Amino acid sequence: MEVMLVALVAMTLSVFSGNLLAKGFSDSLMTIQSDHATEDNTIIYGSPINDINLTEDDVVSAYEIRLTPSYIVLFYLVGLIVVLLSTIVPLVYIMRLNPKKIMM
Repeated sequence: MEVMLVALVAMTLSVFSGNLLAKGFSDSLMTIQSDHATEDNTIIYGSPINDINLTEDDVVSAYEIRLTPSYIVLFYLVGLIVVLLSTIVPLVYIMRLNPKKIMM
């Protein structure tokens, strides 16, 4: 039970702090990319084969990092399953041993 409680606290801290860090990091990358694009004028968005006309403003407006409820539920579900498996598998192994084998 205490393993699950620690895992829940750790996952809660990691999902929200990771989202904040990802937003800051992606904003700085987009800023750096737009600075280089204005210097070089060689950046291409999309595929040159399909001839899609995308501007830098289109890409920036469509680029968004956000936490959706489905992502949060999936994150907690996968994390808790991993914690449960990593706790149960060694416990089953230990419970199958005889006390004499444990001490040896």
